[in-house]
Amino acid sequence: MAIPQVIQELASKIRSAVYGREVRESIAQSIEVTGNTADNAKKLSDNIQAQVNVLTVEGDSSVEAAQARVDAVGISYATLKDRLDSEQIVVSEYEPLSADMWYEEKNDQSI
Repeated sequence: MAIPQVIQELASKIRSAVYGREVRESIAQSIEVTGNTADNAKKLSDNIQAQVNVLTVEGDSSVEAAQARVDAVGISYATLKDRLDSEQIVVSEYEPLSADMWYEEKNDQSI
């Protein structure tokens, strides 16, 4: 992806500024533009994810997939991806501990 023209111009101003005041102002402007660009990218990403969620839930979603959005204790997630992401976070937090416990039970050395 190409660097937006406004960011290129601000980078050029930083490189060519003579006085500290000019350099600081150019850096501050660059940070503001970069922040706005990141914010716009996040909004676009969120919008696209929302569209995908709608297509998944309202589209040709099988009964099996709809059932899979509810976990074993009855917590219902908006999408199957939300459920899988949530469970993956929990598993990744406890996975090293579980592996060590498994090796201890087997009287084996952990890798």
